[in-house]
Amino acid sequence: MAADGEFNLATNTRLATHRSDVLPDCDCEGGGAVSSTFNVDGDLDFYLAPVRYGHTNSGGDVATPGSLAAAFAAGPVGGIALMFGLAGIVADPLWAYELRDGRYGKLSASLAGAPSKFKSHNIPEHYIRHRNFLGEISPDGQPADDFKFTIVHRGSDLVALKSVNFPDRYLRHQNSEIKLHASAGPDDAPWRQDSTFQMITGLADPAGISFRSTNYPDRFVRHRNFRLYIEPADSPLARPDATFYRIKA
Repeated sequence: MAADGEFNLATNTRLATHRSDVLPDCDCEGGGAVSSTFNVDGDLDFYLAPVRYGHTNSGGDVATPGSLAAAFAAGPVGGIALMFGLAGIVADPLWAYELRDGRYGKLSASLAGAPSKFKSHNIPEHYIRHRNFLGEISPDGQPADDFKFTIVHRGSDLVALKSVNFPDRYLRHQNSEIKLHASAGPDDAPWRQDSTFQMITGLADPAGISFRSTNYPDRFVRHRNFRLYIEPADSPLARPDATFYRIKA
């Protein structure tokens, strides 16, 4: 286990000779004749989530831009199969895993640390951003980092959205408005509650995501007049307003 709380798991690939062989035969670092099986117990209150991937040798590498993110989103089991199915054999792969609280889910096991952008479902080419420390949606533009957020996991499917260019500030709700604020300190419980959201399947499209407030669970992050609020998503208009697509920044 590394000092930062991550587990490094190295595997040596064996005998996978064609891209159709999507279930690679792997063994733990150090060799041996017995292959490894990776399982996820959905009843445990903790799980290992993949957070980084690399390899120590030249060889087949991930060539498709979206394949790594797709592999991580598929989880520690499906991700390994998808990685090999998309990219063929990889020499000496090294996966870094992070021990997290909560129960395993595809949303919670997605790649940590990589900035994301969030595209509006019903207003094409508009993305979540901060401007003057308020949340809104607007066309992609400059400053580019105003549109980028890092997902910080706070439990099973619970997340916070940290600004890339103001890394001490997170999106939070206050008086129903979405704002970009920093914590007042370790005892600032209202800030932590207001900046924690449950990331769920999109209310208007299962291919998207929605953000449910944890302290007001009947309310979701939605746009209205291009500003962001937490409000009930109980109408045919509000549900699309509360649905976004996560895109690698």
